[in-house]
Amino acid sequence: CPSDGVCLGCWSYYLCQSPEGFTGANYEKENYKHAQLLRSQRRKRNRQGIDDGLSIEVQFRTHSSEGVLLHLQGNKTRATVKILEGRIIFISNAGSAGYTKHHLPDISISDGAWHTFKLEIRTLATRLILDQKYQENITTGGINVASFSLGRIPQSQFDDLSEPGFKGCIKVLKYNNQV
Repeated sequence: CPSDGVCLGCWSYYLCQSPEGFTGANYEKENYKHAQLLRSQRRKRNRQGIDDGLSIEVQFRTHSSEGVLLHLQGNKTRATVKILEGRIIFISNAGSAGYTKHHLPDISISDGAWHTFKLEIRTLATRLILDQKYQENITTGGINVASFSLGRIPQSQFDDLSEPGFKGCIKVLKYNNQV
């Protein structure tokens, strides 16, 4: 896909997911005013020392000891938040920055109680927060997020078709602190 769009390949066709600020059949045309505004905002935030990051927060409950809670996909990066043996595990493949696998402390989340997991992604680091008590900062080299999936890894990106999806209830999903 042109202009660093994300290609979503299917059996007999493809779809391009446009990067912000591009238009056209294959997202080859830059929306000048929108792109100019985004560049201006980024320059201003950089001068102020503000890191353009994102956050995703999920409030959930489950009795299942494994499954995919959240999957993030970028142009050359990806990250997955899994439940494995009843614990949160963060797995990232940030392109040239490499592969990272990180377990949150031995806190069981497959107890049927409501839990809140928040992922904050910045340029050089990612913060994992569980139930507003347990925090881990991970140097990831930055994850460029173009799309995310809740509850499973999209079928076109399966490395292992036996990867279980999330089984439980999701009460709240926040993207950049917006419900």
